[in-house]
Amino acid sequence: MKKNINNRERMIRIAAALLLVILNLSGAVRLPESILSWVLVAIFTLTAIAGNCPVYTIFGINTHTRKKEFKQYH
Repeated sequence: MKKNINNRERMIRIAAALLLVILNLSGAVRLPESILSWVLVAIFTLTAIAGNCPVYTIFGINTHTRKKEFKQYH
């Protein structure tokens, strides 16, 4: 599987997953929202570990190998 998520985005996904875990365990999120929250935790964690997001693949997005373009002015 080809990676399409850069390291910064992977860290953001891990941080979001940890925040959702804390919110769920503290009781701040109640049913039925907690079920959706746990699903998001699983999705964020799995995509961050794999480095691949299926939604990005569908839309052709790739932040892993984004090349920066610089314009040179003379």
